[in-house]
Amino acid sequence: MSTIELKIATLSLLPGNIVSIRFKEYSILSLPNAEELLDGILKLNPNIGPRLIFYNKDMSFDFEAVRFLSKSKKANAIAIVNENKKSLHTLNALLAMFTMMKSNYKIKFFNNEQDAKDWLLQFIQTS
Repeated sequence: MSTIELKIATLSLLPGNIVSIRFKEYSILSLPNAEELLDGILKLNPNIGPRLIFYNKDMSFDFEAVRFLSKSKKANAIAIVNENKKSLHTLNALLAMFTMMKSNYKIKFFNNEQDAKDWLLQFIQTS
């Protein structure tokens, strides 16, 4: 399994070319961090594909970073595993921002990793 350590997250390439994004505690998803995140994702898998995000620690994000990622067109589905039940309001705000920006991603929240991976399997592109 290939892994890349970034300032705000650890990226891993899972079976099916699913890119796993595990944010570090107290990360701030600013525009420069979003750019670094996308560069890391593309190093692991340059193709459009599913992404698995673990949202488990206190984290904040800014509008410009979310807009940049929502317009990147480098994912076809995002499964967010909420490992911090106290952050549900933050995740709902994030979902609202992606919806408002009319991103082309399918986005769904999950309470466990296996359900998220099972859902992402339908978005794996075969060539």
